[in-house]
Amino acid sequence: MLIVSEEKFGTFPYFFGRTDIDCMDRTKRAALTPQRISFSGKRVHMWINYRGTYFEYGVGPSRGVHVGTSLYNHGNCAGQMESLPAGYSSLSVECLTRCAQNYATRYGRYQPMYDIVHPFANMMSRILCSSKCPVWCMK
Repeated sequence: MLIVSEEKFGTFPYFFGRTDIDCMDRTKRAALTPQRISFSGKRVHMWINYRGTYFEYGVGPSRGVHVGTSLYNHGNCAGQMESLPAGYSSLSVECLTRCAQNYATRYGRYQPMYDIVHPFANMMSRILCSSKCPVWCMK
């Protein structure tokens, strides 16, 4: 009998979530870290929820970063958070907020015709799997 144990690297769970892009009316890896890619055939807007804070990218008129206690105003488009945690972290919300705010400076601005937001959500996941806040986030 094979027993698989769940390793928790931190204290606080974090979750991936998604909102249907068609509803929002806009177009649009590291090994061993939780990542998400949508294969459902539907285009989805991906985000992370960590300690009650939502982190999303490519929203609003500026297509920038949104960090808050609720999702960016998606109108009637309900977001759906995964029921099981993607992972666990001990990093502060401040660290992840700074990483989100510095994401475009480090990786380039969001371009709706070319980008999808999965890389942002996956990068936030990689950071949450780290034991300390990356230096580029604190600039």
